[in-house]
Amino acid sequence: YVRPVSYKATKLILFSMLKSVMENAEEDAEKISEMTEHFSGADLKGIVDDAVNRAQYRGEGLGIAHLEYEVEKSRLRVAAVYDQFRELRDFAKVFAEPAGPIEK
Repeated sequence: YVRPVSYKATKLILFSMLKSVMENAEEDAEKISEMTEHFSGADLKGIVDDAVNRAQYRGEGLGIAHLEYEVEKSRLRVAAVYDQFRELRDFAKVFAEPAGPIEK
């Protein structure tokens, strides 16, 4: 289990993936970050990769609508996985030491 990344980290991850393929990468990364609570880094990578592929298939430039579509497509799966690991997170809060500082 890899815990979901913080909002700040999500925004940085998305920006680093989008800056070479979108003009408004910083703004779009912020908007998508607001929509992706509980998403892991791998989830974010999948969203960007799928959005890029969808845009290319349609002969379009990557836009915020492509990213939003992929987020919505993934939302139920991400929520189910996050909920599935609730007991593990609760156990870890009591019995595990964090590997590093915890961002909130």
